[in-house]
Amino acid sequence: MDLSEGRISGEIAEAVATRGARFVDKYRVLHSTHADDYFLKDPLGGVASDLVDAIDGLSFKQCMQLPESSSRDFPVALQDFLSEVRASSLPVKQPAARRPSRLRKNFTPKKQHEVDQLSALISSLASTSCTEWVVNIGEGKGHLSEVIAEMASVDGVIGIDCGIHRDDGRTAALEMYSVKCRVTQDMVAEDYVSVINQSVKKDLVRPCLEGSALVGLHACGDLGSCVVRTFASSSASFLALAPCCHHALTTVGFPLSAHLQALGTPLDSTASRQVACIASARWSAEGDDQLPKYRMHYYRSVAASLLPERLSLPPSFLRKLSKQTDLSLATFVRTVCTFLGKSDADTRQMLLEAEKHDTEASFKRFLTFMTLRRSTAPSLETMYLLDRYLYLLEKGCRCFLLPLFDPVLSPRSYVLVATHEHPQGS
Repeated sequence: MDLSEGRISGEIAEAVATRGARFVDKYRVLHSTHADDYFLKDPLGGVASDLVDAIDGLSFKQCMQLPESSSRDFPVALQDFLSEVRASSLPVKQPAARRPSRLRKNFTPKKQHEVDQLSALISSLASTSCTEWVVNIGEGKGHLSEVIAEMASVDGVIGIDCGIHRDDGRTAALEMYSVKCRVTQDMVAEDYVSVINQSVKKDLVRPCLEGSALVGLHACGDLGSCVVRTFASSSASFLALAPCCHHALTTVGFPLSAHLQALGTPLDSTASRQVACIASARWSAEGDDQLPKYRMHYYRSVAASLLPERLSLPPSFLRKLSKQTDLSLATFVRTVCTFLGKSDADTRQMLLEAEKHDTEASFKRFLTFMTLRRSTAPSLETMYLLDRYLYLLEKGCRCFLLPLFDPVLSPRSYVLVATHEHPQGS
């Protein structure tokens, strides 16, 4: 498999990260404001008025195409903003080919696509790297492990997870093991060797993970950073990591690289980390189908501004509301009041206050905020990806960021691949 398209020089990676740090700081008021806090914080007050006016002048369909689309007909302020996004983001790319599914069970198209693409990459890397064992960290139910065992030219697959979801056994004549272990940030290569060999009661993997590969699909939050640290301290043959759940990152997992640490780019806001997870390509693809979802966000924001306490509504309650056709703001507020046990007098007062926001002009202004907020997502995610990439470069590894997944089907579309220039044990 050709990895060349995923190779980024250290100088370019640092330059993009530096531009990203400036962008993140410049538009912090957008990405650090949760949608529910829109009326409480007035984030558009901190954004240049000509940029706000430019978004206000777009149709809903045009808003949904941002930040991927661009046009010379856009106002200069919007063109400049989109240029800043592109200069501080990894490009959104389609993978070279969609592989036929190897999963024989009834999985979602997203899961099938991810396992097919990543297992093919791992098989290709294993065949050219003298890999004996594939260590799948955060194995889950073992779907990736099973497909790797069928494809890869290795002795077997070892899955590590905080819970055991499948039994040890054999697939395609290869050994498969599941090891129960809660991975922590202070674990180094020898800790994995010890945990694995003690669990299976034999010397399965070699010291410093020599001859083993570290892989992970949906390595959430700090787990992804932990795997990166472990690889850097090991003699593992290669790393193939598909991260997710940036919102679960803490200051323990970000920043790792000296470059990002020196830039002093804190993304410690929960709202900012959540924005980094937004599936911009998917929103663009769905277009007008997203309008009811934006109205729900708007209704929630209005209700949150009218309550003295923090608005906290269970997802099941919101899903039930979202299924109502032609849901109005008044109906939403009344239903929330009933759910929260508000008195009739409080409900009437909230309905009167909500009526002030029940205009298309007010909703359009909210849509402008949400469009700008969503448009910062590629830059935020790029900061997380480049941080790990630069950390591995700083440790002397060869690194690649491959656009392996379809960004509409699987929004966390980049996979981090690394090998050792000079293995730790040599």
